[in-house]
Amino acid sequence: RFGTAAGRPDLAAVFGAEDGGYQGADSGASVRLADRTYLWLWGDTLVGKTLFGGAQRSIERMPRQSLAKLDVIESTPGQPNISALKPQYFLPTDRDQYFPAEWYPIYWLIEGQVGERTGALFVQVWNIWGGVQGHARTMLAVNNPTAHPDAWQIREGLIPANTSCNYAHGMHQDPGSEWVYLLGSCDSYAVIARGREVDLQALRLDLLQYWDGQDWTPNSTSQAPLFHFHWSSEASLKWHPKHQMWYVPLLQSIDPTLRLATAPQLTGPWSVQEVYTIPDVWGASQNRSAYAAKSHPELATDPDSLIISYNTNSMADEHGNWQRFLSENRGMANASVYRLQFVELRPTALRGEIAEFEAEALAAEKALKAATAAAAAPPNDVSGLSAGSRQGGT
Repeated sequence: RFGTAAGRPDLAAVFGAEDGGYQGADSGASVRLADRTYLWLWGDTLVGKTLFGGAQRSIERMPRQSLAKLDVIESTPGQPNISALKPQYFLPTDRDQYFPAEWYPIYWLIEGQVGERTGALFVQVWNIWGGVQGHARTMLAVNNPTAHPDAWQIREGLIPANTSCNYAHGMHQDPGSEWVYLLGSCDSYAVIARGREVDLQALRLDLLQYWDGQDWTPNSTSQAPLFHFHWSSEASLKWHPKHQMWYVPLLQSIDPTLRLATAPQLTGPWSVQEVYTIPDVWGASQNRSAYAAKSHPELATDPDSLIISYNTNSMADEHGNWQRFLSENRGMANASVYRLQFVELRPTALRGEIAEFEAEALAAEKALKAATAAAAAPPNDVSGLSAGSRQGGT
């Protein structure tokens, strides 16, 4: 279990605003590319100018998606040099989206995975129309993700699952495996599907297989529920090699509690624990919200810890003004809002349990040795008796 958590403002500072450019975004998934850099996928992105030394901003436009690349520089192997990290932002200039939507007006980029054999990038998206109505059964494929996004070769396909299901909660491929796993949600419960990498590249999504609780089946209507998603509309799926566990962070704006779903195997059994309470500064009392937790193992400086990001947002005032320059906390004009926040989860509870178990085992071993020695002592040997016993006490 993960018993302690601490905010990581140093990681939040990595994704700083650029005057005249990137001012913040949501989603915030990181995907390792073949060149060992990390591609960050963003949803709605604020573009504008910084004001008052960076404390406020003026929003000029909002592309519905953008990208960034981050070279995770390490001071020593496995130790990212956080102060040296500098993202390169990519903002669509002549349109609102890098991925021109074929079937729906808006695609929010949620999670992704680069295939080990083909090098193709697979992206889970939310398809949005009519405000915030939508579904997440579209998958995008990019054959050349290391190229500049303007030169990407993009295709899309539709997952043939029923309308109560969405697949925007994480992807994973084991090293050397042909299978790519897709985490999704059906009626607020987690489900898992898988497809061969070559089939995903060709967008043969009718060949996907679904876990039914016993085996993999081509029938999407028999998917087995793994755990309750607590209404999280997006997440990420990762394997922690040291802890030997799968983990999925869960956070939705209706609840300030960050949860962590974990399992020893992808198909379960899964358990969910509460690990962190979002600070009030990002809560309803400030007319703000937090949501869309994602994991980023590449940013962990402690191999035992988990690095989780979450998005922050602000509500419009009664006149529909999002920037709210004249309101108390400035709304979206406050440059700290609509930026990723990070938290580090540490397994101190697990370590404490192990230490307690070891202490109990050691005490039991000592008691057993003492009892064995007492049983073997001669009848007139009083060395093992207590002081009270020697004095005639009970």
